[in-house]
Amino acid sequence: MLILGLNLFHADSSAALIRDGQIISCSEEERFNRIKHYSGFPLETIDKILTNSKIKIEDIDYVTTNKSTIYNFSEKLKFNLFNFRFNSLIGYLKDKKLRNTDIIKELRKFGELKKLKKIIDIPHHLSHISYSYFLSGFKDSMGLTIDGSGDFSTSESYKINSGNIHLIDKIVFPNSLGIFYQAFTQYLGFRRYGDEYKVMSLSSYGKPKYEKQIQEMLIIDKKFNFKLNLKFFKHHKIGFNLFNETGYPIFNDLFTKEIEKKLNIPTRYKNEDLKDEHADIAASAQNVFEKIIFNKINYLHKETKIDKACFSGGCFFNSKMAGKIKYNTALKDIYIGSNPGDAGGAVGSALYLSNKLENNLKLIDRDKISYSFIYDELEENKSFNKFQNKIEIKKFKNNEELVDSASDILKLNKIISWFQSSSEWGPRALGYRSILANPTNKNVIDEINLVLKKRENFRPFAPSICEDDYNKYFEENYDCSYMNYVVKVKDHIKSKIPAVVHIDGTSRAHSVFKKDNEIFYNLLKSFKNKTGIYCLLNTSFNIDEPICESIDDALKTFIKSNLKYLFLNKNLITKK
Repeated sequence: MLILGLNLFHADSSAALIRDGQIISCSEEERFNRIKHYSGFPLETIDKILTNSKIKIEDIDYVTTNKSTIYNFSEKLKFNLFNFRFNSLIGYLKDKKLRNTDIIKELRKFGELKKLKKIIDIPHHLSHISYSYFLSGFKDSMGLTIDGSGDFSTSESYKINSGNIHLIDKIVFPNSLGIFYQAFTQYLGFRRYGDEYKVMSLSSYGKPKYEKQIQEMLIIDKKFNFKLNLKFFKHHKIGFNLFNETGYPIFNDLFTKEIEKKLNIPTRYKNEDLKDEHADIAASAQNVFEKIIFNKINYLHKETKIDKACFSGGCFFNSKMAGKIKYNTALKDIYIGSNPGDAGGAVGSALYLSNKLENNLKLIDRDKISYSFIYDELEENKSFNKFQNKIEIKKFKNNEELVDSASDILKLNKIISWFQSSSEWGPRALGYRSILANPTNKNVIDEINLVLKKRENFRPFAPSICEDDYNKYFEENYDCSYMNYVVKVKDHIKSKIPAVVHIDGTSRAHSVFKKDNEIFYNLLKSFKNKTGIYCLLNTSFNIDEPICESIDDALKTFIKSNLKYLFLNKNLITKK
């Protein structure tokens, strides 16, 4: 059975192909159309997935979406009637038919839909938890999803037994922890969609001086569910629709002037100086955010009596919070996938339907899967023909020569760009599309942040390390395959790798398994043998755009940047 899962008309548009309960391929549309957080139809992704899987659209049995217009209908009705938004309610009713018509129209661009039985809408948060659960390897699990809003839910709690997902409780719009954090992200001057990670980084520079005032903006009940004090927020009045004709998610400020009055600090705007008070607000908001989640997890653990948990939804991209879960709860094991946000819902919706139709629980080995797409050879690439007069190429006979050359350059404190084989599933560079550097060189922080990537100087970098060396540098015993957790660096190691240790003595570590990414694993070992340093600084291969996906992207980014070395498959490319 072939199922095509879609996240569409929502930020981070994506597609996934599932065959008999196993993931064949998945990716985000932004990787191909180069519009970050694209919220339209994932046309190019579907094309790439079908082509590389050698599957025709006529072979697809079902299409799933991670959105259901009938879910939470009574809650939507009540909200719109009480808020005099009858036109919005009519929009909800029309939306389902219009979207299904659009989906069929777009899919027919690939051929006839001969086997397609139905387009099935799976509720947004059910798709979220299905993505995490079916990849976790757990048979029984508690589950928690938290995001901005999806199908009018903003958080849902679950008890899961052998593939049967039971809803415990939910929080509905306008009460949203994701919107709470997003509002403070805007208030601190970061107004682009997806900027929340900047607040997380900034929070380490501050002290939670405003925690009490910010805590008073929420109301917590006995089940540790929360409500927002809506006098501080206005998303419920201005709407929260991230889809528009450009495909780029755009929204207005979600907070009111009351926050400025409460904290006695005006909102910061782009290019205004960051002050200590801004870092203190970030620290305070982060603390409130974390405590709400930890208290809810502990409540669910007590209710379900299950010590394994799956987490999903955009709020679980907050790696600083995620790295503290084990220390603030009694859970024995947790799982967060490499793409727990909206894009992962394309996979989750398809896996949910597959499990229901086959009535046979199939757990996948976490999601250490390579989603490789076929690209032209270097010499056949359009950008290569365009730039060949500006570059020089050295070809390696094998990966051993490639790794040896790369580690030599890194040893000399040079920065390299690294493009190998398949790409990552999710927003983090996991050793396929990376910019790499020697972590012993503290000056490389400003060199990459300010000169190369032109981003804020307070943002930290991740260390990549072989999983069998992980415990020599870091204290927590997490599986950090996806850079999901901020962990403590051992005290005697901090001074050795200053470029990847944040101001609070932590790192968003990345543990690399040989079976997942052998060439990157071997590079780390080679660098270790030559320098005695076990890790490399690793940041994504992109400059103010989505991560490079194709050879074309890699060459264009390399040429327009200050980068001097590009290891592209078995080639070393330098500028003349």
